Amino acid sequence: MSKVFRWEAQQGRGIEHLALTFRESQVMANSVVIGDDYAFIYTLSVDAQWQTRLLDIASPSGTPSLRLWSDGNGHWRDVESDVPLPALDGCIDADIAITPFTNTLPIRRLDWQAGQSRTLRMAYVSVPSLEVRAVEQRYTCIEPNKWFLYESLDTPFKAQIELDNDGVVIDYPGLFTRIP
Repeated sequence: MSKVFRWEAQQGRGIEHLALTFRESQVMANSVVIGDDYAFIYTLSVDAQWQTRLLDIASPSGTPSLRLWSDGNGHWRDVESDVPLPALDGCIDADIAITPFTNTLPIRRLDWQAGQSRTLRMAYVSVPSLEVRAVEQRYTCIEPNKWFLYESLDTPFKAQIELDNDGVVIDYPGLFTRIP
């Protein structure tokens, strides 16, 4: 089964087109994101428990690019060089700066109760540099499967995000709005 999602940026000009394919043991996201000063294509694969297994992101020209593999237990490797990335140890999820979709990963992966907060270590990918680093983020469930408060613990940024029945972001105030 496949579903298509589109978002537009709320600041500047930008759009994302994402195809999400559900398989028995994995979910694949294939996306194109175009903004005022960037364009990227990414593939993100998660296992049946929504643990990130592969992240492949590149500009259409091929430079820069990033291919990371995770064992699903918080250990990462650079796919091209097969070098371990111990700075990302403990990161189960990837968070790509230019997409609201990656907020879906920890929301779908974990069971949530109203009022419950969790601080998570994320493999954060900056754009356009594609530098990756570990960051801490807090998610608080306001209403399961509907509303979450996202907080960056590295910056003062926070936003209340709205989800659909699939746990995919509909509205991310200040950043992204899904296009019907």
